[in-house]
Amino acid sequence: SSGNSNCRWPGILIVAHHCLKAVLRAALGDVDGARRDLKTAEHIDPKEAGIHAVYGGMFWLSDGNAAETVAACEMAHDLGFPKSPRDLDRFEALVSLGRDEDVMGELKHGIFDPTDPELFAARSMCYQRRGELSMAFSEANQAISLWEGAPQKAYTETRLYVRRGEVRWAMGDRLGAVTDLEHAINVAGELALWRKNILVRLDAMRADRVTPGLGWGIGYPVSSAGSTET
Repeated sequence: SSGNSNCRWPGILIVAHHCLKAVLRAALGDVDGARRDLKTAEHIDPKEAGIHAVYGGMFWLSDGNAAETVAACEMAHDLGFPKSPRDLDRFEALVSLGRDEDVMGELKHGIFDPTDPELFAARSMCYQRRGELSMAFSEANQAISLWEGAPQKAYTETRLYVRRGEVRWAMGDRLGAVTDLEHAINVAGELALWRKNILVRLDAMRADRVTPGLGWGIGYPVSSAGSTET
């Protein structure tokens, strides 16, 4: 009834408020605070899809836990959260688990904007996993070109340069890889969670802890422990 619907609005708004706080806290590096906000939101409405979507991104960027990332995102989708080519955290986690065919199938059959840069970035991950590095590099370059030509730009630039840098590393272009990741760090600005995540990847490259084209298949180091900025 309309009366019951009206009664739910305060709870919905409170949950949305906590989810937004969690996103902002996590982006600024306060992952523990973000988890507390999500727990509060989950206590109010455990079936709110957005809670699980935010968890998915945090599990990947903060913890590098592919299985938990995929599980949280699948829960979000089961609860009605829409799939999008911009789910690069989920796609990267899926590819790292060897599920590149699932990603390619979703990208092929989904109703997505064919000029979306993230679409090309996601395909680049899949091609790299398969060892088709020239295709992976071409897709990563196209993603950046589309982003540069877009009238409205967002933080996506960070993700795209990380993607191309990891393909370059797999191709043996270490200088190009480091240059791309350093650029990604610079444009990440105050997004501390992203900066730390990129630094983990960059430190692994510099220490030769990333096996080109192998490991997680997308350049993310097997151990994500403890990189900090100086």
